[in-house]
Amino acid sequence: MRTFAQHGTSATGHEQAVATVLATYGFKCQLTDKFAHHDIEVTKDGKPFAIVEVKGRRMEWGQYPTVHVSESKIARCLDRAVATGVAFLFAVVCDSGIFIANLTHNSVADLPRKRGGRSDRGLAHDIETLIDIPTCSFIKL
Repeated sequence: MRTFAQHGTSATGHEQAVATVLATYGFKCQLTDKFAHHDIEVTKDGKPFAIVEVKGRRMEWGQYPTVHVSESKIARCLDRAVATGVAFLFAVVCDSGIFIANLTHNSVADLPRKRGGRSDRGLAHDIETLIDIPTCSFIKL
């Protein structure tokens, strides 16, 4: 696992920002390695509490009604959270702050899906099924 001192990419900077804010609420956060299915493991009073996936978005909160994210990424994180008996938190770092949602299999089951993704790298696997998570599902940290 990476420590908070081991950062250098903007993505890791986003993870660090979320971990720092969660720590102000009394949580202990550990950033995972780049091959993990989630970005942060959270404990409270020495007990596992949650896993967190962090995404950065260049937008002002509320500019769009939803945040889209890979359906397979959310499914892997939810499965991991259920298997380990912890919550799954999805965090978005954007121009206007950090927003977080507590997601469950039930809360995402009926959310809209669409095909989309990155096209800037020209990789076929970057186009996949996305889930649109309503911004009203999030709270500001």
